[in-house]
Amino acid sequence: MSYSGLLAHRCDIYRVTTVASTVHGYTTPKTYTLLKEDVRCRIQNLFESSAGLRILTSGITAENDYLGFFSKNEDIQKDDQVRWNGLKLFVKPVSPVYDSTKIHHKEVYMGLSET
Repeated sequence: MSYSGLLAHRCDIYRVTTVASTVHGYTTPKTYTLLKEDVRCRIQNLFESSAGLRILTSGITAENDYLGFFSKNEDIQKDDQVRWNGLKLFVKPVSPVYDSTKIHHKEVYMGLSET
């Protein structure tokens, strides 16, 4: 089976078009615009036992993170937003994965929050 055959999920990628700013004590949220829809990918929950839910323990919020696999040519970068299965996942680092000489695919670390 080829690598593209393993990209069995579909998601939409959104890019930040307006950065959050504070004016007169009020913060305006970031605005995202659809960059590409129906993108082939494979997304997996890194901690299946908590099913992607935020957990509050001793005043500290922990969340479940996701790892996405994308084609080497996919336009995805840090601070993008991936919408998949009803979730809004915020893109953190994007790491190209190499075979012996060239990029094979991209691994994307994502979470339920921007931090």
